[in-house]
Amino acid sequence: MDLEKAKTFQCPMELTMNVIGGKYKAVILWHLIDNTLRYNEIQKFIPKATPKMLSQQLKELEADGTAPACKHKCITKAFFSP
Repeated sequence: MDLEKAKTFQCPMELTMNVIGGKYKAVILWHLIDNTLRYNEIQKFIPKATPKMLSQQLKELEADGTAPACKHKCITKAFFSP
């Protein structure tokens, strides 16, 4: 996360809620605690999440540096790790 962006919050809780406050972000992070998972594997764990919503939440987590995607040359799909 950008340090300048982090300075705009009044307390650490505001920053935390901004990073993990999405509808499925906490659940996604819980599944990534001990595992590196592909997008489809995450989708199986959260069947109520639409593909669009799940993709958006993962992109936001990746942008914040919370769940980086590991893209391998031989594999076209991204892995998300804790």
